[in-house]
Amino acid sequence: MILPISYLEISASNEDDIISLEQKILEKINEEKFDEALIYVNQILEIDPENVNALNNKGGIFIELELYENALNNFDSVLLLDENNTKALNNKGIALIKQQKIVESFEAFYKSLTIDPTNDIAFQNTKKIVRNMSWIDESENGYAIIIIRDSNGNLVDYKKGDTIKVHLPLGYTLLRDFGELDVIDYDGEKRIVGKYGDSVVMKRNQFNGVFYAEMQFGDNVLPVIEVELNGWIAKNGDNVTYEIAILLPGQ
Repeated sequence: MILPISYLEISASNEDDIISLEQKILEKINEEKFDEALIYVNQILEIDPENVNALNNKGGIFIELELYENALNNFDSVLLLDENNTKALNNKGIALIKQQKIVESFEAFYKSLTIDPTNDIAFQNTKKIVRNMSWIDESENGYAIIIIRDSNGNLVDYKKGDTIKVHLPLGYTLLRDFGELDVIDYDGEKRIVGKYGDSVVMKRNQFNGVFYAEMQFGDNVLPVIEVELNGWIAKNGDNVTYEIAILLPGQ
């Protein structure tokens, strides 16, 4: 993905030259003449070596030329200048995918979403990666409790999860970053338990045999913890409160 041009404030003496070069870059990119576009990008960087827009576009051109290490070097240069540059993070993730470095690409997209949760490009790329990453069965290492109350607050049902599956790595991220962490003694050693709870209001009558804890990014959500249980029929307006606790790995 080639990044769109955005103008930076620079000295007046060089401004016209850079604007003219940016227009030439766009023309060559549209013509898919990436080697020629690269020449003009380098001319901008001779004028302004820290031009973030040019560095981003240079990285994008390297992706088109399948020079992925060169692309990564350019995006890392941008992130040294601006660690919150979501364009560099998104395109870094794409370059890493091209190299089959899936975990590293996920980390780039996820960081972009933590900076800008509404970034749809980062979300869609994260969603694609999530579909191809593992779910870990943590049924023996935790519990899930679900309480259902009607719209008047009366207790309707109480459920315990039979099977708990956690997405690697987002499910554990949800527990660590948005839940509560407690230290416990477990078989003679110190372990950390991640607890996460929330509540949702049912929007329609439906049978529920699987329940999900989700991470939200802007208006988008991803299911990251899956709880299978003896199902129940929920009614529109029911309030479902849940708590999930799991021994975190690697502790």
